[in-house]
This record gives sequence, C-alpha cells and structure tokens, in this order.
Amino acid sequence: MSAPVMAEEESSSLCADFMKFQEVLKAQRKNDDIIINLINSTIPSIESLRKKVNLKSECLQIQSDLDVSHRKRENQIKTCIAYQAKHVEQWKLAKENADPSDNMEQVKQYSSAQRKLRVLQNEMGVEEIVQERTKKALHERCREFF
Repeated sequence: MSAPVMAEEESSSLCADFMKFQEVLKAQRKNDDIIINLINSTIPSIESLRKKVNLKSECLQIQSDLDVSHRKRENQIKTCIAYQAKHVEQWKLAKENADPSDNMEQVKQYSSAQRKLRVLQNEMGVEEIVQERTKKALHERCREFF
C-alpha cells in the first residue's frame, strides 16, 4: 500500500472516531502546553550558561519543531473538517430522500453530523489560539534570533 493511501486511511479512521481525534490532538499539543518549560530547559537564562549553548541554533530548532507540529495538526483538523462536511452532505441527501416514516433517524444522523462539523470548525479556532500563544512565548525568549 502506498504512503498517501495509508495516510488517507489513517486520517479517515481518525476523523471517524471523534474521541480518538481529540486524544491525538491533545497529545500533539503537549509541547505547546509546556512551551515555557521547554524553552527554559533548552535556553538557559543565566548569562554564564548562555555562553555554553548555541542559542540561535536552539531557538531555530524549537521553532522548526513547532512549525512542523503546527502544520501537521492544522492539516489533520482541515482533513477532518472536509471528511465531516462530506458526511453532513451525505446525511442531508439521505434525509431528503428518506421515506417519511424513516425520516426521524435520518434527521438525527444529520443533526449529529452537523454538530461534529461545528465542533471541528471550533477546534480550528482553538488551534489558531494555541499556535499564537506558543509563537508569542518563543518570540519573547528568542526575539534576538528572529
């Protein structure tokens, strides 16, 4: 199986299981949540220790690692939004084409799919806030190198 197909299958299963999606997202945001500790442990604040560390290299490495992580999470969220939007459309069509006696189940599924889509769209806003906070913290300690 080729890598793009495998990645597509992985993201489909991740998007289908909303709880798993949130767990993965939470784990991936760990470095963003502890950015201050990460910076403090990597970039010394005591002047005598700062001379022993290549500060520019450390700052750029942290920034690079965070950029990769941010892009990956952003792409996962966008992929799941597209996946869920497709499901909303499918349930909408099913609801419209359903027998009136069976329509209630279709309406429930459609509403559920819409709710999940809104939560994912909100998650994109949360991601933007997390990234902005992380970039601000990094910039405060590494501003002389950016």
